[in-house]
Amino acid sequence: MSLDVFREVNEEYRREQFLAFCRQHKKLLMILGGVVLLIGVLYAGWHQVTAKRLANQAVVFSGALGQLAAGNQPAAEAAFGQLASQQGGYAALAKLHLAALQEKSNDAGAALATLKQMADDNHVDQPLRHYARYIVGQRMVEQGGKAVDPAAVDGWLKPLVAKDNAWAGLAMELVGLAYIQANQMDAARKQLQALVERKDVPVATRERAEGLLTLVHSRLGLAAPNNIISSDDARAGHDHDHDDADDALNNQNAISQTPALGSTNNAQGTSQ
Repeated sequence: MSLDVFREVNEEYRREQFLAFCRQHKKLLMILGGVVLLIGVLYAGWHQVTAKRLANQAVVFSGALGQLAAGNQPAAEAAFGQLASQQGGYAALAKLHLAALQEKSNDAGAALATLKQMADDNHVDQPLRHYARYIVGQRMVEQGGKAVDPAAVDGWLKPLVAKDNAWAGLAMELVGLAYIQANQMDAARKQLQALVERKDVPVATRERAEGLLTLVHSRLGLAAPNNIISSDDARAGHDHDHDDADDALNNQNAISQTPALGSTNNAQGTSQ
């Protein structure tokens, strides 16, 4: 019985303390409540505006695809261009379609500018930015011919060469090909040697680089390079490549939903 009385007195004391605190800080609590309410209203408004913007983008994107299917390329290009100037997932896909249509119209300069802008746009998801950067590197090599500037290609692809970047091997291989194309064999040898020795690059890519390295050595009048990739290393690497196969397939499926930019697939096949 005495415990119940003590508990009731304790609860009453706490209640009085709480009410006294509310009376003392009434204005502050009202301001805080107003701020919380305002934040909630602003967030709801922002969410509604964002949803409406995405819905409008979806309509424009769908209309552009319809124009493209109907063979009305100018209208499709105009719609994709409108979306490409905005932000969001539809804008990124629109940039890829726009670049493809610009290449189809033989406006390689505009296509390259579109892809460069995409590669440098931090609002675009990183995988798509890296994809655009790699395609630009390919175009620099393809369009440059023997006059290609390997240093420019190297500088442009440098962000892809970071450790554990999925594009690192292909980017380094492309730079090596640029040096070969420009007949700068010593620089090509150093680039391909560095690629072959990288352990975070798929073995298949390193094996291709080793084949190119053998070619470069022969052109320089050097002995064939030692077999840098051991059989055990190759087996372990191929096992690791199989583990990554699903991720690579998913990436390829995602990219296949976007236009094949000109001779992208052919260029990749050539580099391989």
